[in-house]
Amino acid sequence: MCQHITRRIAVENSPGTAFQSAVDRYVFDKKLPLLVLDALKRIEIAQRVDISHGLGKQHKFAYLQPELFHESFSSKLEGIWVACEVWDFGTLSTLFDGMSEADQDVTSTQHNISNGRIFASWLLSLNYLRNLCAHHSRLWNRNIVDLSELPPVAQVPSLAAFRNDPRRQAHPDTPA
Repeated sequence: MCQHITRRIAVENSPGTAFQSAVDRYVFDKKLPLLVLDALKRIEIAQRVDISHGLGKQHKFAYLQPELFHESFSSKLEGIWVACEVWDFGTLSTLFDGMSEADQDVTSTQHNISNGRIFASWLLSLNYLRNLCAHHSRLWNRNIVDLSELPPVAQVPSLAAFRNDPRRQAHPDTPA
């Protein structure tokens, strides 16, 4: 009974709004994370292969070579191929963020982004998006905490529409 009254009040207090539109939005927000997770799964697997292969080409025990990482990330790691297989996407994103810029550039170039630091920001944002989906958080119309940098338009022309249209850009979370 109470649910029916709440629905009726919400619909009556929002001119031009029908309860069905709220249901439709809810169903859409339930389906969207599944589509995003499917795409992110492919990105995660590609990064697992690219990072372990790229570092492994330099040294099969790359995790013992502190010169391959930023100073702040130079602690010893487990076997790089084994580690990359068992780490989650967040750990892989953090590992990529800790790699030298030259190694980041090599890996990111395989995905048509020449600047590894820009690619690192994308991986961190994709990890945030993945966590939202995996933990059943609302995805539609959500403000994003960590905004990725956009690569130059000449490099990825398909992203040009996002440069000058605020409606197509992510909005940072604002404190409540």
